[in-house]
Amino acid sequence: MVYNFKVFCGPKDMALLKKADHNLARIINFGWFGLVARPVLTMLKLINRVVNNYGVAIILLTILIKAIFWPITNKGMKSMKQMQKMGPMIAKLKEKYKDDKERQNREMMQLYKTYKINPLG
Repeated sequence: MVYNFKVFCGPKDMALLKKADHNLARIINFGWFGLVARPVLTMLKLINRVVNNYGVAIILLTILIKAIFWPITNKGMKSMKQMQKMGPMIAKLKEKYKDDKERQNREMMQLYKTYKINPLG
């Protein structure tokens, strides 16, 4: 009996695994995060080609991601600060309408509209 085997001994690099054939690229399991992880990995490799240092590439990629999400983070922080300022007013409403939850919610929503606060933000 004769058995033929192909063996790949190398790093888990998508490009190398695709070249080796036999769907070897599927051995890299990103799980549920594959939708996000693949583009991030591609960006990391592109940055690494420019700077030729994975440490610096990771730092630059982190800065890039922070810059992309900065507007969302900033808006959330502003909303959180406004909600903290509203804390005493909300506590008064909860005390005033503690028996009537529906009225309490209406008054709180009116308070949010008055001060232009997004409670989900």
